[in-house]
Amino acid sequence: MDNRKSKSILINPQFQKKFLSYSLVISGVTVLVLLVLKFVIFANIESKLILMGLAKDHMIFDFLRAQSRYAAIGVVIAGIFEIGLLTVSGLIISHRVSGPLYRLTQDLNAMADGNRPLKEIKFRKNDFFPEVATAVNRVLFKDKEK
Repeated sequence: MDNRKSKSILINPQFQKKFLSYSLVISGVTVLVLLVLKFVIFANIESKLILMGLAKDHMIFDFLRAQSRYAAIGVVIAGIFEIGLLTVSGLIISHRVSGPLYRLTQDLNAMADGNRPLKEIKFRKNDFFPEVATAVNRVLFKDKEK
């Protein structure tokens, strides 16, 4: 039977929620900027057509409104895709940061309680900050280096 703790989506909820919320805010702002830009561009085109003397009931305005709707739908779909992509990649990246820190915290707390590790501290293959584990291992096992 495996006694390891089951995997959790969030290793360090406080950090990971903040990290994901920043990513999602940036994504939301990007979508809003693109929608405003779309509005400005299409409004500019419409005003130029009116200045050219085209009547508001000219068929080009129907075409322009349809293209404006398609552009808005495209921006919203791209925004939804971006939010999904940022959520997944944000979870992966935040796990690669939180995991090693969680592991190191557990090991340091165990050492503070008098339980010296028997083997070197190792992080997962793709975790960030492997140099921290190396530095801690140098401190813990420096007598073995000689």
